[in-house]
Amino acid sequence: MAQDVVIETLDTLIALLQKNGGVLLPAHRGEAERIVRAAWGGERSYIGKLGEDGQAQLSARDRAIRREFQRGASPQLLARRHGLSKRRVLEIVQSERQSQATAESPAAASFPQIRAESCLTGRTDGDDAAHQRPPARANPKARATTT
Repeated sequence: MAQDVVIETLDTLIALLQKNGGVLLPAHRGEAERIVRAAWGGERSYIGKLGEDGQAQLSARDRAIRREFQRGASPQLLARRHGLSKRRVLEIVQSERQSQATAESPAAASFPQIRAESCLTGRTDGDDAAHQRPPARANPKARATTT
C-alpha cells in the first residue's frame, strides 16, 4: 500500500483508464471505489496540503535559501525575497545546521532516550526496570483509625 491516499487513488484511476482504452465510464466507478476502499478502508488518512511536487518545490526553495544565506544574504532579505517570515527563514537555516551537527557527531545518537517518567524515577530506557513504576511511599500523615 502506498503512503499517500491521493497518489494511490490517482494511480488506481490511471490504471483503470489504461485497462479500458482511455475511457472511464460511470460503470467503472464501482471498480475504482472497491479498489480504493480495499486499500484504505478503516484507515485514518492524513492528506497533506502539498503532494510530491509541492514537497520538491519546497526542498528546492529551502536549498536556495540556505545557499543564499551562506553567501551572506540577511534573513530579512531572504524572508522578503521568498515570501516568508524571518523566523521561518531562520528555522530553515538552523534545520540544516542541526542535521549537519548530528551527522558530524554520531556520539550524540548513542545517548539513552529519556522519558518524562525518567525525571521522576531516575531511570532511562536502558534500565531493566524502566517501565515499572517506583514503589509508593507511605504517607506519614495517614493515621490508623480504630473502631
